[in-house]
Amino acid sequence: MEAGYVMQYCGSVTAQRYHNLRAGLLDPWEVVLIFQDMIEAQCLPQARLEQAAHLVAVGLCQVPDQMNYH
Repeated sequence: MEAGYVMQYCGSVTAQRYHNLRAGLLDPWEVVLIFQDMIEAQCLPQARLEQAAHLVAVGLCQVPDQMNYH
């Protein structure tokens, strides 16, 4: 993991953060967070749709229009 990296909630999906995902530098929870951020920002690459669908199916990520607010 890069020095000074801070795990973030509702973070921006920067090119560096996406590069870290592709390079396998993120821990499992950081992967979930970047996928959630990409879903919310509507910038999910076509190549990652199947992975995102899996995370949504198992309940680790949510699609904003389908979220339950109680």
